[in-house]
Amino acid sequence: MTVFAPKRKALYLIVALAVFNLVSQAQEKPVSVDRKILADYAGVYRWAPNHFLYIQFWDEFGKDQLGAFDESGEVRALYALGTDKFFVGSGLASPSPVEARIAFTRDEKGRIKSLAWQPEGAAASRTLERAEVYKEESVSFRNGTTKLGGTLFSPLVPGPYPAAVLAHGSGAQDRNGSLPFALFLVRHGVALLSYDKRGVGESTGDWEHSSFQDLADDVISAIHFLQKNPKIISTKIGVLGVSQGGWIGPLAASRSKDVAFVVSVSGPGVTPADETLTFMQNEMAANGFPNEDITQAVALARTAFRYAKTGAGWETYLAERNKAEKTEWFPFMGLSDQKDDPQWEFKRLNFEYDPVPALTAVQCPVLAFFGGRDLNVVAEKNRAIWETALRKGGNRDYSLHIIPDGNHVLMDARTGSIVEFPSLKTFDPAYSTILIHWLALRLPGVKE
Repeated sequence: MTVFAPKRKALYLIVALAVFNLVSQAQEKPVSVDRKILADYAGVYRWAPNHFLYIQFWDEFGKDQLGAFDESGEVRALYALGTDKFFVGSGLASPSPVEARIAFTRDEKGRIKSLAWQPEGAAASRTLERAEVYKEESVSFRNGTTKLGGTLFSPLVPGPYPAAVLAHGSGAQDRNGSLPFALFLVRHGVALLSYDKRGVGESTGDWEHSSFQDLADDVISAIHFLQKNPKIISTKIGVLGVSQGGWIGPLAASRSKDVAFVVSVSGPGVTPADETLTFMQNEMAANGFPNEDITQAVALARTAFRYAKTGAGWETYLAERNKAEKTEWFPFMGLSDQKDDPQWEFKRLNFEYDPVPALTAVQCPVLAFFGGRDLNVVAEKNRAIWETALRKGGNRDYSLHIIPDGNHVLMDARTGSIVEFPSLKTFDPAYSTILIHWLALRLPGVKE
């Protein structure tokens, strides 16, 4: 689940260990397959005339892991059994029990042409033909000396059409990071530009030494790049951001009138420092830690934040950290014991960033989603901040939605804890329904 970068690494260790245990105990034993080979299976497959399945990489599954994203919202990781053979489990990243088996077929030239999806225990399978529902083009653009590589997804219908730039969540996200939240929009008439974050994939630079302003200017540069494309409506290019992208999107819109709209998924209305502390407390409470442990963890985090901000107090921080290392709650921290770790610079640059001035300055249409079970970005609190800021700034077109059962990435959840993430099954379908309808009312050529 996309959370703020330093603690994301620590919590991923917890989730990765849980997934490893699930895989090792699974009734089927997945085999390792090179990413370049897996990439051949990525694409769109047709269930029915107006119903598609997207197979693509998503780091939330783990490194070099394909997933199947159904337009109904169902999501499953694909586990390889051998050449052209996979299975999916009962949850997003739970390989056991086996829920279905997938077999890909190829044409006489060796190109994948279809897949057979057979539910476990069923006598028959359903065949999905590979479908072309968008055009895909590798592109690159610049923000100053930083070169950013990405992919432009365009509708098959003749242009011009509106477009959205995808703003990254936290961490070292590549161009695949936010696609599950947006790729389905292309066949509804919206072009998408998704690019590798600074220092990731084909992009130069270093996101860990970049401010939110730098990252927002990358988004603006992407918009300016698209404005030169004759197939794109130059005045109808917006930004869609998830988690950290919910800070970046409004900031980009506040810095450039060329941003035509903002869509945010779990975008905070508070500083990264506040969001981090809130998440830490909520996640620990959800996992049964007593208040005393939570208080100690928060105290250590505050000491770390003070060091990052001022550059003073390293020895004090290190002593507190060493004392906490053997506690059960320490893995939730993700705090380095290395003075030259780039996380300190990223915290210094960004942890005190207040999104309210940018939200107040945004005048373009805004659509924001909040998950009712989000432990990072508490829905009612952050929605209220967004609404107050947008109203104060005189924004006349904003819509703020709470998805009641949604977690931080709007998957239907029980507790919202990252620990339950592997067992989840479905992106809440209300998200795509609301998003498509909202865009169709504001952008030419978008069809529901």
